[in-house]
Amino acid sequence: MHVLFLALTVASVKVSPVQKVIELLDDLKAKVAGDLSAEETMMGEYSTWCDEEANQKEDAITSGKRTIGDLAATIQDASASIAELSSEVEELAGKISTAEKDLSTATGIREEENGAFVATEKELTETVDSLSRATAVLGRGQTFLQSSGKAELAKYTNGLKAIVQASWVNSKQKAVVQSLIQSTSEDGDEDLEMQPQATAAAYSSQGGGILDTLKDMTEKAEGSLSEARKTEMEQQHAYNMLKQSLETEIKTMKKRFNEASTEKASTEEAMNKAEEKKTETEKTVAADTAYLEELNSSCAAKASEWTERQKTAGEEMATIDKAKEILSEGVVALLEVRTHIKRDDSRRNSVVALLRKLARETRVYSFSQLAASASSDTFGKVKGLIESMINRLEEEAAQEADAKAFCDTETSKSKAKQADLTAKMDMHAVRIEKATAGIEELNVQTKKLQELLLKSFPVIKIKQLRPVVMSVLKNMSYIEDKYLRVLVRDKELYADCEIEIKRHLWRDNQSLFGDEVSPLLSQYIKDKEKVLFSYESGPGFFHGSPKSRRQAEVIQKLAEMIGSNVKLYDMTLQFLRTLFLRTRNVHYCTLRSELLMALHDREVQDVISVDPCHKFTWCLDACIRERNVDVKRSRELQGFLDAIRRGQEMVLGDLSMTLCDPFAINFLASSAMKLVNHSVTQEGLPRDQSSTSSSGCSPSGCRPGR
Repeated sequence: MHVLFLALTVASVKVSPVQKVIELLDDLKAKVAGDLSAEETMMGEYSTWCDEEANQKEDAITSGKRTIGDLAATIQDASASIAELSSEVEELAGKISTAEKDLSTATGIREEENGAFVATEKELTETVDSLSRATAVLGRGQTFLQSSGKAELAKYTNGLKAIVQASWVNSKQKAVVQSLIQSTSEDGDEDLEMQPQATAAAYSSQGGGILDTLKDMTEKAEGSLSEARKTEMEQQHAYNMLKQSLETEIKTMKKRFNEASTEKASTEEAMNKAEEKKTETEKTVAADTAYLEELNSSCAAKASEWTERQKTAGEEMATIDKAKEILSEGVVALLEVRTHIKRDDSRRNSVVALLRKLARETRVYSFSQLAASASSDTFGKVKGLIESMINRLEEEAAQEADAKAFCDTETSKSKAKQADLTAKMDMHAVRIEKATAGIEELNVQTKKLQELLLKSFPVIKIKQLRPVVMSVLKNMSYIEDKYLRVLVRDKELYADCEIEIKRHLWRDNQSLFGDEVSPLLSQYIKDKEKVLFSYESGPGFFHGSPKSRRQAEVIQKLAEMIGSNVKLYDMTLQFLRTLFLRTRNVHYCTLRSELLMALHDREVQDVISVDPCHKFTWCLDACIRERNVDVKRSRELQGFLDAIRRGQEMVLGDLSMTLCDPFAINFLASSAMKLVNHSVTQEGLPRDQSSTSSSGCSPSGCRPGR
């Protein structure tokens, strides 16, 4: 408005155009100065932002480098600890093997010694027994010898033959015993029967008598037996002490071996986590460093541009001042000329009138040209130039105003969007921090559970302690295969497992899962056929809402067994597809839809998000539940079918199972019949009725298009 006012003022004859130009130049200088001031403020804010952002990134880089150094030290310590533990584990393994070998060798030697002792003890016991009996027989005298006969005496002399070979019998004793044996031979026996006196004399002759020799030998045999038993007891005691020592040593080494192995595994896990965190931190530091370099380059470029802008603005204002000076010096001359022009205007007008009168009277063209020249304004061209310049400046001012309004609008939108994005970024940052904290907490809990499981799992077969181990397994998100194999092999342990543990077992054992699922599938078919073929009066097979039907025990148990495990869900679908193709029983189609919607009710996103039939089944379920298919739902169903591309035959098969559900067929057929009845009532064909494309039809009737 100010520029327009200036332009209108310039058009009047009271104010000089040059003065208006000077005023416009002043306004232009003020605008340049204002723009420069605004840009200076923005540049100050930008410089502050650059400094703050650079300081923040520098702090982040410094902190990241410090973290990298700490993690590198941690990794180095962990690596050294792992090397020491590995060496210790190897050393313990060698020592355990050596100790077990020593124990096995000692056990073998002890068994050999015990075998030799048993043989020696048996021999000496028999020797003592034989000597004692022979002494007793000989001690009874001649009368007994005559009455006992040859067989009784030969029985004891046969035992003496083995004694003679013993190492502890000296030559004298051996000679005495041999003479006794010879005297009791068959020839001797005959002589003995004929001359009993000679026998008694023979027994009493051998340097003190045979009885003394036998008693002496008996005492030596008993001494040898006692010595053998004493030696056996000492050897057994020494073996027991050695065995106890080795077993204690092996037990201690095995305990330390397990502790070192566990410590090594936990240290390796900690080192791997530290390496991952170090890698992530290095990437972050590298990204921050690149960003800082780019930021410094950008800020330096902006600073250079600002310096150039200040220089340019200074030159512009200097040019404006110079133009004002030139115009100001010329205003005086222009004002003086205008004063003369005002005094001569009346005279010029009189001369112009006279010349025009002469031109009319004399019909001379020269007088007309002279009159036109006299009436022309001397400064008309200058005024035209000034007015054109004013118009151009007004147009530029209007364009700048429009551009400024557009920039202000876009800037406000950008700031609002930036604020919104900043709020969302802060929200997501908080969520990420919470999730990170949750993950770290879960990692700590998982580590504790793993340690607890490692210590408690060996007692799982003790029935009183089994619930503790099962509780640990139940709370673990991942169970190692070595534990799962034990649970699968032992039927009692498998039976005591809760559903959360069995999901881990079923995941990699389809046959085991099939054994659990098959009875439920058979029970479901029996229940459906029982309702279908029941002759009792009742609401009928198709009565009840879809949600109430999927509350059945079999459906809920299957959903509980599957949980959020996608692999178990895929196994169940494969069972249903196979059974449907094999039996052509459409109740398996109903089970497929009801199971999917049961998982939908439970909000198991991990499963329903990967099932391509979920949205189609959900939409169809809503139509059956509301007993109505309107235009929107009809288009949604058609859109799902149209979206299926070539190569997705598996999806078509699953959609076919969904549409083969008797409840879906009943609803769609009823809706189609109602649509036909509506067309007949309207005396037209379905294609001629607007209701086929713009109305909703349900089993209760059709509505006109809206």
